[in-house]
Amino acid sequence: MLVENKDRKVVPRWRDFNTTAAIGELSDPTTQPKFTLQSEGAIARRYDEWSSTKTVWHAADLLSSAAVADSAHRFKDVARFVVEHQSIAPPGLLRLARTVLLPADEPALTPFQQSFTQTRKLIHLFRRRLSSEPRNSVAWADLSRLYASIGQEKHAAHAMSVASSISPTNRFILRSAARLFLHIKDAGFALRMIRKSPDVAIRDPWLLAAEVAVSSADGVPSFFAKKAKRVAENAGFSDFARTELQSALATLEMESGNTRLARRMFRNSLACPNENSLAQVGWAERQIGGIGVVVSNRAVPLSFEADANAAFLQGQWTTSYRNALRWIDDQPFSTRPVILATYLSSTILEDYAASIDILEKALGINPGNPVLINNLAFAQANLGNLEDAMTTLNSIKDRPVPELYAVPLLATEGLIQMRMKQFDKGRSLYRDALDRASRVSIPRYRVGAAIHLALEEAIGRTSEAPGALKFAEKAAADLHDPDITLLLSRARDLQREAATALLNGNQFPL
Repeated sequence: MLVENKDRKVVPRWRDFNTTAAIGELSDPTTQPKFTLQSEGAIARRYDEWSSTKTVWHAADLLSSAAVADSAHRFKDVARFVVEHQSIAPPGLLRLARTVLLPADEPALTPFQQSFTQTRKLIHLFRRRLSSEPRNSVAWADLSRLYASIGQEKHAAHAMSVASSISPTNRFILRSAARLFLHIKDAGFALRMIRKSPDVAIRDPWLLAAEVAVSSADGVPSFFAKKAKRVAENAGFSDFARTELQSALATLEMESGNTRLARRMFRNSLACPNENSLAQVGWAERQIGGIGVVVSNRAVPLSFEADANAAFLQGQWTTSYRNALRWIDDQPFSTRPVILATYLSSTILEDYAASIDILEKALGINPGNPVLINNLAFAQANLGNLEDAMTTLNSIKDRPVPELYAVPLLATEGLIQMRMKQFDKGRSLYRDALDRASRVSIPRYRVGAAIHLALEEAIGRTSEAPGALKFAEKAAADLHDPDITLLLSRARDLQREAATALLNGNQFPL
């Protein structure tokens, strides 16, 4: 199974408006956000307003302001009200309310908490609101996000097009549009929208960050890279306003081989990070190392991705899984949190039923995604549903897939064949996966295929199990990731069990 795509491009988060992150993003770029100095008087007034009106929208104003001031925990009554009215609460507000109510050590959440039925009800409410407020561009953007979260990309694109036509220079709208059109694989349109904004030309760091990031994700040169570098070094802009720009530029430097400068820029991006730049630094640390800056994720709202990856690297599997599920709930249209969550639930925690539940919902939003299909087949096979697993893999059998994704797909088909006692065919598929992993030059893929082959040989108690384990140990000699260590340990344990069975007179089948 894949735990992470090869490339991690820093791109704008696509938030609904009722999140503290979106409010922070909309702050004056020359002024550092005062997260702890929010006026107590203003918060008190908003609490009084909510108390007298008891509406979801007044609750949104209060909780967002209180979260920016790091005092949302004082308003659990408001958070409970939001959860009780979740059918009409915007997803971002609902996530914030649940965070207020949920202790840090709470068991893992159920992903995709906003069910399709609830989302459609919310879509209906937004459309009713827009019938009386047709020029509310933020509501159109929120409606677009709701459509995307249930896989209705055409409706999402239409709603976002309306939002951007109403507010063609609004930073929040432009960054939301960039994320949507990148998601639906129309990065060219996203770039055209950003580049024609006059605020890019007058050095808006948030829009420059989006232009650099989307250009990089699309594999084309940035029009504004030189200007972006000057803005990133301009202390006249706040650290918070420059965090994503520095992170995006650092990624470009890293990709061009200038790792020394990339490390310095990544460190600079952490002066006042948001959840996106924090996650990007975590990814970069795994690629090049040496950044050496530790930031408390508790100071960064909605840092589920960074929290999940940090816990993963420390082998804290339950914590990583819990945050991966929260990340799914925060970004339900994205495949990346689903890939991490289902790698953890299947490969690490061996909760294959949970993986299947997550993946079936995710494929409703991203149908035909080869990584999600692979992970679903892997989980089905490990539950013993071999025919279902082959049917799942065959659903994309005739579709061309990138060489990168061919590795896990071949390995999973090899697993299925070996579980069917077709050992020679299974080994051939695993060896093909190993060869392809060598061609794409990603050591983790080759090591993963080698370890899973060793696991299957041991499960099948074949005569080739000892040799497969030695091969996997040699392949993994230079990798010390905690998941690799765990899987190798499992392979050794299974091999010992197989050897004991042989001594007791149970012969190897092959």
